[in-house]
Amino acid sequence: MNTTLEKLSHHTRARFEQTHWSVVLPAANRHEPGAPEALEQLCQTYWPPLYAFLRWQGQSPENAKDLTQGFFAHLLDGDRLRDVHPAKGKFRSFLLACLNNYVQNERAKQNAEKRGGGHIEIPINIPEAESGLGFEPSDPRDPAKIFERKWAVVLLQLVLRQLRDQHLAAGKLKFFETLQPFITGDAGRGDYSAAAGQLQLSEGAVRVAATRLREDFRALLRAEVGRTVGSAAEIDEEIRHLLHALRNA
Repeated sequence: MNTTLEKLSHHTRARFEQTHWSVVLPAANRHEPGAPEALEQLCQTYWPPLYAFLRWQGQSPENAKDLTQGFFAHLLDGDRLRDVHPAKGKFRSFLLACLNNYVQNERAKQNAEKRGGGHIEIPINIPEAESGLGFEPSDPRDPAKIFERKWAVVLLQLVLRQLRDQHLAAGKLKFFETLQPFITGDAGRGDYSAAAGQLQLSEGAVRVAATRLREDFRALLRAEVGRTVGSAAEIDEEIRHLLHALRNA
């Protein structure tokens, strides 16, 4: 995965579509059409990094689950998202700052009465969430580091899923699954023979197809990162930050 992502910093900047924060902004007014769907997408995408952050802070699995669910309900309660704007910074920074404030307030109140708020119940499967942590909660490293690493992993998984869904819709799922290792780094750049046999194509054709698939992956990643930053200029910086988080967490 890192081999492919390293090229992103040098990749020619594509035209920046005005879709940054497009998940967050519609959710800011839950009475607007599409707001519930936007909120569901937001929560489903971003709960794993928050859950991992809380676990690394020493919260038990049950507490981390309750706090994560309660946080999203709290975020919506009183239209707190209405003051959100991309110009105020990266969405991941906004979420982490809000979570920290929420946890401090909850600790002070020792009151989970409104937890869940009647707004949303994120389906957090604790065994699945725990297996995806990739660390021991007793690890002494900074909890913010695992948050950033998990954020990066979530974005990469989301982009891979988008690319898979595109190929599924086009009736090319086998094509994608055969070539996916050339995106994730699970196959060597010269290891085209087996893929060519499976797809009944020449090695040259597979090489070209893998290159195009990596380019599609990069374009989708840039678009997805663009949703969480305030301007086109921040995309390359954020991708570099994601690379750093993956290498050093």
